[in-house]
Amino acid sequence: MRASERRGFTLIETVLAVLILGAALATVLSMITTSVRQVGQQKMQTAAIGFAAGQMNRFLFEEPFENLGTVGPTEVVLDGIWFEYKLDVTAVPNGSISFKYKHIQYHDPRHGSSSSTGAEPTVPAMAEENRPITQLDSKFTAGGPVLKDLLLTVRWHGPGEEYNDEFSLKLISRKARI
Repeated sequence: MRASERRGFTLIETVLAVLILGAALATVLSMITTSVRQVGQQKMQTAAIGFAAGQMNRFLFEEPFENLGTVGPTEVVLDGIWFEYKLDVTAVPNGSISFKYKHIQYHDPRHGSSSSTGAEPTVPAMAEENRPITQLDSKFTAGGPVLKDLLLTVRWHGPGEEYNDEFSLKLISRKARI
């Protein structure tokens, strides 16, 4: 048989083709595995953000100011994700609170004004603009602290995993006694 009449692949060509195809397939599978893992982590992080926001809202809007104190760590399982949260509460001393605000008195349009809108500031009030207030009025501070700082720490993990600081977040807020 002449060389020009031979058809097909030699064993070396077949082995090289299988090796090249195997390397390409291994690369693609590695990328898919990494992508699936990242999607799972993003799903857990999104769930953790929603969980943390819900817990912070509960502490801010449902818990009475007087009963609000340090909580946790507490573990909760939702949709196969383990959450651990801890709330640290610190009372803000009243003497360290100061405010600076614009104090402008406006005409009441129901009782006459110097303009058609009734929104012109009075001349004496303009002199009080940016008046510093160095501490809260004593009638508001007599019952103890009026502000509390809240630090909520949330950690999470999936099934068969352990908590670590890589998967954690912190929310900080301040609650006022009204």
